[in-house]
Amino acid sequence: MNNTHKLYHPLILEHGKRPRCFYPMDGAARIVEAYNPICGDQFQIFFKEPELQSVSEVSFQGYGCAVSIAASSMILERIQGLSVADAQRVIGSFLQLLDKDEDISIDDEPLSVFCAVRENPGRRDCAILSARAILTYLENLKE
Repeated sequence: MNNTHKLYHPLILEHGKRPRCFYPMDGAARIVEAYNPICGDQFQIFFKEPELQSVSEVSFQGYGCAVSIAASSMILERIQGLSVADAQRVIGSFLQLLDKDEDISIDDEPLSVFCAVRENPGRRDCAILSARAILTYLENLKE
């Protein structure tokens, strides 16, 4: 199986075609921009947060390749309803997964399908686009 074929795992294709949490949020408290000028992938990530202790509701809209859409969809689906600290841990684990050379998974979560990105370094920025933007936002929240 070639590296590109492994990259397009059925779960990635499913989320790429039918992303979850994919809608503009009316009344969003914050909109975070995620943009990759090299390939043109661009998303707006919407946060509705009556309190700063959790990611009560999050969504996104925009355009990109199947990898960036799927990664955004799967990450947002995974962090929705989590505390800010838990959301940071999930995203941190995901980013670490893509930085490692050895075969690891993150608690057998669906996000581990992105391991193939390590063998396709040109697609790494696609997979981490929304994750980096969300993590930066969460790290900068004022308590």
